[in-house]
Amino acid sequence: MLGSSIFKTVDIMLINTMDDVEDKIGYKFKNRNDLNIILNRITLDKRGDYRILAGKGDALLRFVAWEYLVTTEDVFKSDKKTFKEEFGERINDIVSDKNLRKIAANMGLALTADGVEGLLGAVYSDGGFEEAKKVAKRMLE
Repeated sequence: MLGSSIFKTVDIMLINTMDDVEDKIGYKFKNRNDLNIILNRITLDKRGDYRILAGKGDALLRFVAWEYLVTTEDVFKSDKKTFKEEFGERINDIVSDKNLRKIAANMGLALTADGVEGLLGAVYSDGGFEEAKKVAKRMLE
């Protein structure tokens, strides 16, 4: 009986943590499996690995950063650099590990840079591109 209550307590704590993450990112998961993988950095197989989710999230963040820069800013800040160099540097700054850790801290999330990317990958897997894009935009605001 004692062991049973310990596991129930752990499960409740995990659910509360997931609820907290969902509240902070403004997205409610339909299936929390990928969220669990990210929060616990679980490596299962090629389909359920946090590194795969982080790769999805990284690609999504780069796209959202690109879209933001193209639509809102003058990307030619330097006459000495080509468009590709200037744009690439600015996107890399936005999606840098340092900036992603800052984003996590500002949102009150105890995540690494990979964790932020993985979280976005998990949202993408659960809710599709548009939902993940909304979460990414909120993160980058």
